[in-house]
Amino acid sequence: MAEGCEQLPKLILNILEAVGEDLLQGNRDNAHAGLVLATNPFSGTHLIEKTREYKHHFDPHWASLYETWNLAFITANIGDLRVLYPKLLIPSVINAAPEDYLYYRTLSLWLALKLYLYAKIKDQKEHREELKVPHSSELAQILGAINAKYADEYSRHH
Repeated sequence: MAEGCEQLPKLILNILEAVGEDLLQGNRDNAHAGLVLATNPFSGTHLIEKTREYKHHFDPHWASLYETWNLAFITANIGDLRVLYPKLLIPSVINAAPEDYLYYRTLSLWLALKLYLYAKIKDQKEHREELKVPHSSELAQILGAINAKYADEYSRHH
C-alpha cells in the first residue's frame, strides 16, 4: 500500500471506536454525527506520481463537522483538556487545504497524544480536577445535538 494511503482506514476506525464510546456514554446525537463522518469520509483521492503520495480531498463541511464532533467527544471523555483541545483548534488544522487536512490532523493528534502522556507522567501525583471543563457531560450533549443537526444536513447534500 502506498505511503499515506493507509491513513484513511485508520481514521475511519478511529471514528467508529469513538462512536462506540459515545453510545456507551449515552451521547447518541454525537454518535450519529460520527457515523455520518465515517460513512462519508472524503470526496476523492489522487496520487502525486512524482512523490508517490496520496492526497485525500476532504470537503470543508466534512472537516468542520469532524472538528466539532471530535470536540464533543473529547469534552465528554477526556478529563485533562489543556493539551487535547488545542489539537483541534490550531490554525494549521482548521485552515488546512482539503487535500492536506488528514496530514495535519494526524500530525496534531500524534503531537497532542505525546504531550498528553508526558503531562500524565509529570503530573501523576497531582489531581487535575481543575483542568476539566465544567459540566462537560452537559456540554458534550449540547454539542452532540448541534453536530447531529449538521450531520443530517451534510448527509442530505453528500
